[in-house]
Amino acid sequence: MVRFGISRQELIHIPSFPLNTLISNVAACLILGLVTGYGLSAKPNSDFLKYFVAIGFCGGFSTFSTFTLDTFQQYQQGMTIAAIMNIMLSLVLCFGALLFGMFIFKSTLHT
Repeated sequence: MVRFGISRQELIHIPSFPLNTLISNVAACLILGLVTGYGLSAKPNSDFLKYFVAIGFCGGFSTFSTFTLDTFQQYQQGMTIAAIMNIMLSLVLCFGALLFGMFIFKSTLHT
């Protein structure tokens, strides 16, 4: 439902670029980073939280299949640079969001 809501938003319009998919994936990675940061710091480790949020919510919220289809359609339409940018931005921003979420949560526990 959250991903569907984001996909229907009229955010910044960039022609032929799947910004809403990117936002969903980055947000899911940030949440996953927060949960992972909590899970690494929590005593005892909460498997329920990890599985419910990480696999259930984040798995449903992020959308690798849509990312792949969007990228393929960009490539198929001759927008090779846009497709490569989509791949690179997705990897860098999602990885960065995961690390940021882990760092933020872990740093708030130790202050």
